[in-house]
Amino acid sequence: MSKSIDINTNTIERGVPPQRFLLWIFIASIVMMFTALTSAVIVRKSSGVWHSFHMSDLFLYSSLIVLLSSVALQIASKFEKSNNINLVKTFLSVTFLLGGLFLITQWYGWVDLVNNGIYLSDYKSVSGSFLYIISGLHGLHIIGGLILLFILIMKLYLKKNIANLSFSISQIAIYWHFVGGLWIYLYLFFLFNY
Repeated sequence: MSKSIDINTNTIERGVPPQRFLLWIFIASIVMMFTALTSAVIVRKSSGVWHSFHMSDLFLYSSLIVLLSSVALQIASKFEKSNNINLVKTFLSVTFLLGGLFLITQWYGWVDLVNNGIYLSDYKSVSGSFLYIISGLHGLHIIGGLILLFILIMKLYLKKNIANLSFSISQIAIYWHFVGGLWIYLYLFFLFNY
């Protein structure tokens, strides 16, 4: 005897959306990459061929900027929940501008390192090379986040239909908070290892 089952698709929990799952896979791969790089720093430093130097204060300023950008994104998310699209656009734009400012301070942090004789290819020690490569790779991930932010902001300003604005903002927020937190970890790692 067979029973018919009435399935109401509105009541079925679908689990994790594929886009969210892919985001977590991408974040896990980033974690593995930066774990490998920071582990390589520790191994290389223990070999005794290491040149310690003072980190530019600009890296501290960029750390504060990335924290502020995360706050601005959280505020945008809060205004999305109250359906205040004008303030969502404003705070997403503030997040975008702070992300750009983060990259500018990183660039000038590199300029400061060069002015102090710390180069990407240092024949005495690879300590400078590690700092440029790790912070540069992090900067590329910030650029990726800025591209996503820019696309979302443009859709909002052009009044394009966004199927699920809340989900889009939460996806960007997860990624942005992650790369912001990653920078804080990297900054502290550099501070204690250089």
